[in-house]
Amino acid sequence: MTMAAQDLTKLSIAQVSELIKSLQVSPVELTDATLARIDEMDGTINAYITVMEDQARKSAKEAERRIMDGQYLGPLDGVPIGLKDIVYTKDVRTTCGSKVFTDLVPNYDATVTQRLAAAGAVIIGKQGCYEFAIAPPNPLYGSSRNPWNTTCDTGGSSSGTGAAIAAYMCYGGIGTDTGGSIRNPAGVCGVVGLKQTYGRASRSGVFPLAWSLDHVGPMARTVEDAAIILQAIAGHDPNDPSTVDLPVPNYSHALTGQVRGLRAGVPTNYFFDGVHPEVEQSVRQAIKVLEGAGISVEEVTIPYGEYIMPAFSTIISAEAAAVHGPLIQTKGADYSQQVLSAVGPGAFITSGALFKAQQARSAITRGMNEVLDKVDVLLTPAVPFVAWPLSAEGYNSLGDTTVEAITKLAFTTAAFNLTGHPAISVPCGLNSEGLPIGLQIAGRAFDEETVIQVAHAYEQLAPPPRL
Repeated sequence: MTMAAQDLTKLSIAQVSELIKSLQVSPVELTDATLARIDEMDGTINAYITVMEDQARKSAKEAERRIMDGQYLGPLDGVPIGLKDIVYTKDVRTTCGSKVFTDLVPNYDATVTQRLAAAGAVIIGKQGCYEFAIAPPNPLYGSSRNPWNTTCDTGGSSSGTGAAIAAYMCYGGIGTDTGGSIRNPAGVCGVVGLKQTYGRASRSGVFPLAWSLDHVGPMARTVEDAAIILQAIAGHDPNDPSTVDLPVPNYSHALTGQVRGLRAGVPTNYFFDGVHPEVEQSVRQAIKVLEGAGISVEEVTIPYGEYIMPAFSTIISAEAAAVHGPLIQTKGADYSQQVLSAVGPGAFITSGALFKAQQARSAITRGMNEVLDKVDVLLTPAVPFVAWPLSAEGYNSLGDTTVEAITKLAFTTAAFNLTGHPAISVPCGLNSEGLPIGLQIAGRAFDEETVIQVAHAYEQLAPPPRL
């Protein structure tokens, strides 16, 4: 059976993997269809910095031979996947979206790249991001455009990955999330983004923004697909001492479609402050859908919620300044002004201020754990607003300064970077202008299974709108 290339690109990972496994579609056919879609769409969307055409076709041919020989590796075998361009790829440039690394060609793969390849995935290309995953617009490669409305932003900072998945230019991807940079683009592009527990997946070979907040995780069109990618990348890595040596569950077992008997908490403080009314309306309707399916819902209060953004802002600023300080000394002229203005103030954070922020972080984490002792998941908006207009000034419609804008964008998501708890964004409708809205589901540390279970059940009850 041969499907039209356009139809083939619109299938999920789970769907195409069945076609590949049953020899109805070849990895070469799938890769050619994806490359054709990139050629058709990326001039408008600008999701890719580097399309790995030759390498992808080579990987696809290897997968085809392997599968024909009866050595099928699993649901990612032969499936085109994209990588945010701060994820290292051996012998393929990794720019971090910056002039600083225009010519950086790593001599090794990031651990997540290795694990995807080991699962048979075809790495199709390196996707656009905010410069060093910090701030738009990207002066060198340009901003990615939202496929739902190409005059709008794609959310940050895994912007190209969110746009590429929504526009059917890959089946899934790897993003990074320091304050919401997987869940924000997922929310405003109408796809799924999962930030797993801190320590569940390796960050080795991924350029850091803030070590204690950074997460690497899957983005996809469905919850099942995100679970498939997480299955491939999760697990201890001796090259990343922050990873934990815990067994990795079989996440497909969480795809039950059932939520009856589970308990959900809806925070009355912090998470709904400043959320756009249409976003709040959609999220509360999504909560009603889950409640109708048998999940019990109660209002909860997150202790120390007022300290979340001050603690987050202090820690990310100090750690980003530590990462970039040496580079700025030698290559400062290659940095954009918006990144310098975002990173620079962190050098002036005192040890006392950082200590207080870490104390607050500990208190917030204890408080979050106390709430999650009483409920299985928390339900909140993923992003406080829908996609905003692109502009030459980047965040100008969100805040007067880059730091203020980042704070507004991250305030529904950053809490779970501070505490390390897993959280996912799933589409929960469109606003009056037809722009996507995301529901965030967070859970207990290392309990991605329950987060995936609730997200998948909601997705089955309220299938997301598609382009």
